[in-house]
Amino acid sequence: MRFTVAPIAAAAFLACLPPADNVHRYEEPIVCINFDDCFESIHSFAFPCMQSTDTTWAATHFVPVTFVGSPGMVTLDELKEMEAKGWETAGHAFTHAALSALPLDSVEYQVKASYDFLLKNNLHHTTFAYPGGNYTAEDETIASRWFLNIRTAHDLLYTDGINRKELGYFAVKGGHSVDDLVARVERARSLGAPLVIIGFHAVLPDSVLSFPAYWCKESVFSGFMRYLKDQELPVMTIEKAMNILVGDHHAP
Repeated sequence: MRFTVAPIAAAAFLACLPPADNVHRYEEPIVCINFDDCFESIHSFAFPCMQSTDTTWAATHFVPVTFVGSPGMVTLDELKEMEAKGWETAGHAFTHAALSALPLDSVEYQVKASYDFLLKNNLHHTTFAYPGGNYTAEDETIASRWFLNIRTAHDLLYTDGINRKELGYFAVKGGHSVDDLVARVERARSLGAPLVIIGFHAVLPDSVLSFPAYWCKESVFSGFMRYLKDQELPVMTIEKAMNILVGDHHAP
């Protein structure tokens, strides 16, 4: 049986992170907006919402290969359109399989196929996220062979340094309000943290009666964008943030 690293409390996990002496400290944290799983609303709503708020902003979009172009999902042409505006397309495995449940040769296939898809289509190919957030030490070793930056599902504070192989994020859920998202960023600001990663999945109209666990209302997303703009916080992709905070490195 392989040992699974599941999402854990941030304080406990931070103790495992090595300090990064070369972390550049801003007066304000860099905010990275993430999207997972290739939902069509990322292109139809979130992308134009961010562009209309600030044309210099860009997000990181984690896409499972087999989701691209499926019904209700973003197409390859739409991924390229977003990349043309500075967005980063990132790996999220081949089929969104839970890597910790797979034999290691299947993990290798899932990760490499994700990397190959991005490279073949001239998309960004330096960042990866574990589907479902569960992974083992062996999975991390495999992912690190193909991707420079790796995101987990831990909500980290980064006050003790940044490990680009074990990034985390605050996952926005259906019950979250704008105030909840603002509170997470303000916590980072109060602690002098250099980075906060906020992650979304689908963004749905407020008229939808029932929201799945990790989906977000349009009003919450747009309200959060207005807050970031009003506060003049830096918003950028994970790839760009890591190059600034940790150092510019070439992909594996």
